[in-house]
Amino acid sequence: MVIVDLLSAAAANAAPQNKFGFAEALEQGGFIAYATVIILGIMSFGSFFILITKWIEQNKIMRQGREWNAPFWNAPTLRDGAAKLDKNSAWRQLVDDGLKAEEQVGKMDASEAHDWLHGSLARSEASINARLASGLPFLATVGATSPFIGLFGTVVGIYRALIAIGIA
Repeated sequence: MVIVDLLSAAAANAAPQNKFGFAEALEQGGFIAYATVIILGIMSFGSFFILITKWIEQNKIMRQGREWNAPFWNAPTLRDGAAKLDKNSAWRQLVDDGLKAEEQVGKMDASEAHDWLHGSLARSEASINARLASGLPFLATVGATSPFIGLFGTVVGIYRALIAIGIA
């Protein structure tokens, strides 16, 4: 035990202090380095937040689809099947929109009714997809700009290093 303590103490004394760590680089980089790290941190946090929330949303919708598939299709009428779905479910919204469209097509001929029902269901699907796609513009912005922000930080760091070399 004493030998291990002596060896670790000798290794600690022999190891030079590392002046090239992350904190040191931030201190030398100044305001620009801090701003770059903060901006990239916000972008990273936002991306992970969207990733996790979208994953939870997708799993919820897929789970609801699996759970309510058989009870919905085994119901005697479409209204009875809709009653078995959760009120805030995307599947319920789709069925409710279809039922509303079916009520509205009573005065139309068959081809107009088919087109009206198809359009109503397409609009319902588009609104669900729009809700599921929220946050994707932020991810696209982060994906497009983060390499340039990182490159900016690198260029500023190299510039400052060259100035420090020139002064030395």
